[in-house]
Parts: sequence; C-alpha cells; structure tokens
Amino acid sequence: MLVTGRRNAGQLTESSALPARRRLLLTGDLHACAREILAAFGESARAPEQANTLERQVSTRELEVLRLLAEQLTNDEVAERLFISPKTVKRHVENIFDKFGVRTRRGAVAEARRLGLLPAG
Repeated sequence: MLVTGRRNAGQLTESSALPARRRLLLTGDLHACAREILAAFGESARAPEQANTLERQVSTRELEVLRLLAEQLTNDEVAERLFISPKTVKRHVENIFDKFGVRTRRGAVAEARRLGLLPAG
C-alpha cells in the first residue's frame, strides 16, 4: 500500500503499478488520516476520547491494591501495607471491580493478568 499526502499520488504510484484500491491519499487532520489508514486495513477507528483502555483507567493506587489482592491479602492487610484505611481499600476494590466488570477479587486479579497489568501467577 502506498500512503501519501500529495495530491498528485498518481505520479508516485504509476511506477509501482499499485492498483487504485491500494492507494491512499491522506488529507485533513491527523485523526481523519488515522481513520482512513485503519479503514484501508479493515480496522475500525474510534475517537481518541473513546480509546481509553483499562490500562489507562486504572490508577496507580488501584494497581498497588491489585498487586496485593494477587497476594490474597485482606482489606485490613492491604490497608496496613499501603498506610491507608480499610475503608479506602474497600473503595479501591469496588472501583477495580467496576472497571474490570467483575464481582470477585479472584476475577479482578485474573482480568489484570489477562491485560498484562500483573505478571502471570
């Protein structure tokens, strides 16, 4: 595939004998160009604000809590290690459950491992 920002892309592609469907003329803003490239490869494009992944949504503190959940610590033990209250740990665990769409600590740890947020156990 030939990708170009030049309006006279025909001159560039004639020598390479690329079929017209494999040529892509990019004009417009960066996001529009990215959507065109993804569409050319059969991929769907999401707006940047929709592209938030769980890796970006999980806070540093929630990741610390997840690591301790993987060690099968209780809320009280996690709170002691992180120097926060058990109630704060409970809130972090609830946030993790919501973000991962799980209902158990084991489920949260498994999802974090699947996403590569935690090493395989």
